[in-house]
Amino acid sequence: MTSFNVFYSMLLLLYCGHLILKKAFREEPLPWSLHVGLAFGLGIGILSQWMLILGMAAIPYNSLVISSLFIAIIIGLQFGQQEREKTSLRNSRDINQKSRAELPITAFLWIAFAYVAFNIFLVFWLSLNIPISEWDAFATISFKAKVIFYERSITYLRYFPHASYPLLTPFSQAWVAFNEGRWDDQWIKVIFPCVYTAFLCIFYGFLKQYLNLRAALVGIVLIISSRLFTYYGYVAYRDLLTAYYECGAIILLFLWLRQHNSRYLFMAGLFGGFLTFTKVEGQAYWGFMLLMLAAMLAYDKGLALRKKVKSFAAFALPGFIIWLNFFIYKISLGIHEIHDPRARIEIGWQTLARLGPTAGKILIDLFLTDNWSFVWLLLILSLAGIRRRRLRIETKCLFLILGLHFLWIIFLSTCTASYQWFGGHLWPYGLPRLHLHFFPFAVALVVLLNRRFFGIDHSGP
Repeated sequence: MTSFNVFYSMLLLLYCGHLILKKAFREEPLPWSLHVGLAFGLGIGILSQWMLILGMAAIPYNSLVISSLFIAIIIGLQFGQQEREKTSLRNSRDINQKSRAELPITAFLWIAFAYVAFNIFLVFWLSLNIPISEWDAFATISFKAKVIFYERSITYLRYFPHASYPLLTPFSQAWVAFNEGRWDDQWIKVIFPCVYTAFLCIFYGFLKQYLNLRAALVGIVLIISSRLFTYYGYVAYRDLLTAYYECGAIILLFLWLRQHNSRYLFMAGLFGGFLTFTKVEGQAYWGFMLLMLAAMLAYDKGLALRKKVKSFAAFALPGFIIWLNFFIYKISLGIHEIHDPRARIEIGWQTLARLGPTAGKILIDLFLTDNWSFVWLLLILSLAGIRRRRLRIETKCLFLILGLHFLWIIFLSTCTASYQWFGGHLWPYGLPRLHLHFFPFAVALVVLLNRRFFGIDHSGP
């Protein structure tokens, strides 16, 4: 019965997200892998905001109260006004993409499929057979979820260390426990392999949409070849969720760039907002996406200024509302400031002194550890002859995001009290986790810069 209840808790999130995406993109349906991958994250995000609203309203949690919103959405979308089913899965702009995707199934593709399937199975097995044992996972995430479950409220979270940390992950774990009817240190981890699988779906869908099946599978294989990426698929940390929401938001922005459907912008804004509710650094990453969208709009000379302002607002507003909701919660409890000495700004002579060690630790982690396989080396090799290529705006934006992430790490290490975690003796515990957040973009660049390897000319997308 426990496994059925846990399965129900995951399926409800997925099905609710599926119906919302089906309604939002009924005229231009998303490819199945993007649809499934985004649907699960959309369900988790809605769950987290609903539980925050219930907590702020002092309504005691239980599985029925929390499920009520999802049941209402499902009834409203499934049994409400009947929509005419669309027979086409792609619009006319994607016809050429469909022909690219229909490649013969070779031995390589079968091996790649098997490798991906084995890794997904392994991540699920490890997650559901190893209880929570990592310090941060227990101290700052799962302990909060346990208190939420037993107290059926968020009243006491104000007294916890790191009380200002976002609550999406603890809410997700508490949701599983409420449906299971008890606290189990293994079953509450089911959320992480599900997010791992959802991430692979959206990354696969993005590369297949832009290139072809072979390129998408190579990208997935490169992603899961990272030891650290797979590790965070079964430990109860926020970092994989952070990478998932950032990657999902940026992929949706890229889809908007191709089709100029405002629904992509709104959905990207939701994912950006969920990112700010996942990890403290998510607020900075949301800012990066605002800068990237501004660059996209500046690059698009054919779009009127009024339309550009509306497009920017369509992305920024959902994220701002989600951020504001959590900010109001913190203000109401008197925890609106981050009471963490690591967040203290330290600018002085030590800033320059920290720059060298920080850069050295970044290079060591990227190239001399087994955290990232050989992806970063492949990216360096892929830059050969880049000046002679005509790069599309999406590729330029990925370079922009990578640059902003590296600048963010350097700022944290040299200008705040967090130096020991990124340039000091504790760097193996802090630096790789920040690299994980944007590692998928390095993989995407490797694949996009080597499109000719997959039978696609550089003049393509």
